[in-house]
Amino acid sequence: MCARYKVEDDFLEYGNQTLAAFDLQITPGQFSTGDFYPTYNVITLRLDASEQWTLQPSTWGLVPSSWRPSKDATSSVDIIKERKRFQREKINARSETAHTTWPWKFSFKTQRCLMLATSFFEPHIDGGQAHYRLSDHRAFFIPALWASWESKVEGVDPLDSCVMLTTEANDLVRTTRSGRLRQPVVLTDPDDCRSYCSTDSTEHSQLAQLFAPCDADCMTVEHVAKK
Repeated sequence: MCARYKVEDDFLEYGNQTLAAFDLQITPGQFSTGDFYPTYNVITLRLDASEQWTLQPSTWGLVPSSWRPSKDATSSVDIIKERKRFQREKINARSETAHTTWPWKFSFKTQRCLMLATSFFEPHIDGGQAHYRLSDHRAFFIPALWASWESKVEGVDPLDSCVMLTTEANDLVRTTRSGRLRQPVVLTDPDDCRSYCSTDSTEHSQLAQLFAPCDADCMTVEHVAKK
């Protein structure tokens, strides 16, 4: 399970070059960098109704519109606590079955987005964490799904949330990580990003080729030992 990814601080220096292919620009204060964990606010890229790219704030950990807190959660504090607990278990979705599995299937047809990253982390086979990035250290995009949720309880704000898609581990990840041999899907081609997010595609079979593991030869890994 990927529970941490990163956008390098210096991305703000070259980020507009990366986003130029999407006709987007970063303005000061619009984008946070650093390490991102479950329930953190992140920025997603989406296509709007006119097929134009937009930057949309979202919270990592998907809460579907149908989610309801337990009957014991009567206050706004209780509801938010339960919601965050739910979110922490909904940060990764298998790309192979996202179109048929609850709660991802409700978002798969028309609510697809991208999570911007420069690296991601997995448990290292020798303990600590394995820090993976592209060999040229450029940014990439993780296919994701998004959902909107609202509560009728006063004091609980509406939530826009997302979940990243994972795939089988490539050779580098498979030989250096422990646990489940999975990794985030990685996209670098703007055309592939558009194909993934476009509502012209609604069936899994139209997108499945995008979910193949990225080439291990294009990645590097650093062992980050426990402190």
